Amino acid sequence: MGEAPDGRIDEAAGFYAIAYEWQGETIISYRGTNFPDFANITTEGVFDFARDLWGGWNFFLGFDRHSQADLARAFYEDVTGNTFRGEADFITPPDFGDDRITLTGHSLGGVLAASNDNEAMEQAA
Repeated sequence: MGEAPDGRIDEAAGFYAIAYEWQGETIISYRGTNFPDFANITTEGVFDFARDLWGGWNFFLGFDRHSQADLARAFYEDVTGNTFRGEADFITPPDFGDDRITLTGHSLGGVLAASNDNEAMEQAA
């Protein structure tokens, strides 16, 4: 398995993920929708929030692939060392061996985790 980076942030896309080792297991966690500070909201903050929310729901419902999905996949690939070629198709076949990997997230982060888990499990089966 690849060496787990500490985390990845793409502020323009509203993306944040972190990977860490815990009791011999690799945990990959994706953050959900990034709500703005409504007490100090700016026009830019409203548009960022709306884009994040709209894109996340479209991805969740299967209408469109959210930019964060590609960022989540790239982070997963970096952490695990397994590379996707396309929808549920690995360039490098998954070889998890004895490695234990848990994907988790809240809200949009949960959708990102489930999407990557689904693609990985289809190839491992």
